[in-house]
Amino acid sequence: MIKSLLAGAAMSLCLIGAASAATYDVIYDGDTADFTATIVTDGSDQMISITGFFDDGSGPDAITGFLPGVPGFTTVPGNQTWWWDNEFGAVATWVDWYGILFTTASGVAANLYFDSGNTVLSYNPGNYYPGAIGTLSVAPVPLPAAGLLLVGGIGALGAIKRRRKAA
Repeated sequence: MIKSLLAGAAMSLCLIGAASAATYDVIYDGDTADFTATIVTDGSDQMISITGFFDDGSGPDAITGFLPGVPGFTTVPGNQTWWWDNEFGAVATWVDWYGILFTTASGVAANLYFDSGNTVLSYNPGNYYPGAIGTLSVAPVPLPAAGLLLVGGIGALGAIKRRRKAA
């Protein structure tokens, strides 16, 4: 019985660790460009992954990833400089002034950031500052780990109760 309880506790701890990550469905509707993405963060709001599509009017372009760094500085094609930290928070404004820097399959680099009361998407070629002002819609995606943890806990309580009646 003790082995079963230890195994259940170990499984519950694994599920709790997975629950510290957060997943968001993100839609950016800008003046000159739009994107739809799924962003995954760790427990400290640092981005782990980004997938989706970017569209500057020439059609959907797959987002291939982000440039890691906290905070970073780089030059991208078109001789533009970018600051970013790739932090995506759990509350509005969602991004900070440093923003998130992602790349697409066709070589576009884009930085989504919050500046002077506006969410801004700057991207190359030729559209760095002030960028395309738009609206950001974010919907947190519930993690299945929380449900599994609940079911596991209820099951463990039921098993303990059943064993007590048998004894």
